[in-house]
Amino acid sequence: MLKQIYWLLRDLIAGKPLVLGGRSSQWGKLSKQFLKANPYCFCGEKATTIHHVIPFSVDRTRELDVQNLLAVCEHCHIRFAHLGSFRSYEKDIKTIATDWELRRKNRP
Repeated sequence: MLKQIYWLLRDLIAGKPLVLGGRSSQWGKLSKQFLKANPYCFCGEKATTIHHVIPFSVDRTRELDVQNLLAVCEHCHIRFAHLGSFRSYEKDIKTIATDWELRRKNRP
């Protein structure tokens, strides 16, 4: 509850549109569709989760923006997308993911 109040106050002070409550009712459907359409992580393993490039806690209005999503495995989610800590995030993860995929495909 305190976290939700914090988010609301932070968004209000920043002048962002307020998003009340938790996840959108559309998140479950969108996340299943996204994983089905993107079944593999950039490392080649099966994707098991969806990473928000700009975290939900930073900009709740981008929760359903597919341009803000990346399908990842658990390992890559914490190691690369969050730089080893869920308190952080890699702003350029999509560029890193694309580069990593190309390196895998073109390896000797």
